Amino acid sequence: MGSKLLLHPIQFVLFHLVMEILLLEVDFHPGLNVLVGPNEAGKSTVVEALYDVLFQPIKLKRSVRADNLFQQRARRFPDGDHAHLQLIFQVNRTTYTLTKHWQQGKSYIGLFDGKHTLVEEETILRRMESF
Repeated sequence: MGSKLLLHPIQFVLFHLVMEILLLEVDFHPGLNVLVGPNEAGKSTVVEALYDVLFQPIKLKRSVRADNLFQQRARRFPDGDHAHLQLIFQVNRTTYTLTKHWQQGKSYIGLFDGKHTLVEEETILRRMESF
């Protein structure tokens, strides 16, 4: 039997130099989840945040188009901006917290399982692939 993945509320925070703060918390439930709302309600933002926290590397490269698009989305202002994403999910009976923080010279990643924290991106990717 395969692993069972359960998403908990996704915490998504963006800080900009102009002190614009966006905080979203979305509850996902087992089965199919559908995001519904008017234009500019944040549906695409939730999908992009989920993609970014799972797949966007910590070290961004100017030569990679996806990295440039992420920077345009998350760090609209150069010099000092940062983006912070946190995803809490459960595999089998273990709750994990995946945290990614992008900031010039201070980016980090962490995967916490309630007892231990992994901080190397390659190790975290291998662990996540094992789910």
